[in-house]
Amino acid sequence: MDKESQLLISHLSDLADETAFQYYCTFSDFLNLNEQSVFFENRDKFLHVSFEMSGGCECAERRMIKFFNDYCSALSYPIVCIKIQAVSEKFSDRFTHRDFLGAVLNLGISRSKIGDMIIEDNKAYMFVSEPISQYICDSLEKVKHTKVTAVLSEIPQAAVSPKFKTKQGTVSSIRIDSLISLAFNLSRNNAVRYIAQGLVFINGKLVTGNHTIPRNNDIISVRTLGRFKLETTDLKSKKDKFIVKIHVYI
Repeated sequence: MDKESQLLISHLSDLADETAFQYYCTFSDFLNLNEQSVFFENRDKFLHVSFEMSGGCECAERRMIKFFNDYCSALSYPIVCIKIQAVSEKFSDRFTHRDFLGAVLNLGISRSKIGDMIIEDNKAYMFVSEPISQYICDSLEKVKHTKVTAVLSEIPQAAVSPKFKTKQGTVSSIRIDSLISLAFNLSRNNAVRYIAQGLVFINGKLVTGNHTIPRNNDIISVRTLGRFKLETTDLKSKKDKFIVKIHVYI
């Protein structure tokens, strides 16, 4: 492991030990896909505790790890949703993901305290670590040149029921390179390049070989391209190929 990965595993190990020996839940910050993959690669160091992950909604990419045991399994994640919108939509700039994120980071907040963000109708719904949520609501005044408000919010419908574009197709085998090729209209060679460059993850775990076979309902993330959920079927084509459905997140 590189030094950054070693520091991450050391920190997560400390959290896991707290849970194992002091009988209360502990939570990591939001982990990106690479960090989640490092955790899974070192799973054998965490066998003395139970764990699960959440980012505030089912489709979240950035997720916290919750370490727990039988004494504290019901404790909820310290994640809240904040809605950021212009004070006056009529005089508002048009915002991008980068605009909203940059404005919050400029408050001196670490990226690890911020989870996924959903932009809908020029508003941002941002999942954040609960302890810093009130600071964001009190301190965030502008995004670009536009005055904004930031308030605690219910999780938006787009997070509860994300939109998909569904593709159905045939593959000779349910290998990751075949599925990426189908999902994003790529040649198999190009799909393999994304895997070789370390840009492909299944449920947060880095994919290291194009022979990997995902399971039904796995979420596959391809950096720079997007994400999709796999739905396998029991059907085969006349040419004896597997018929699958790919649900690409919009």
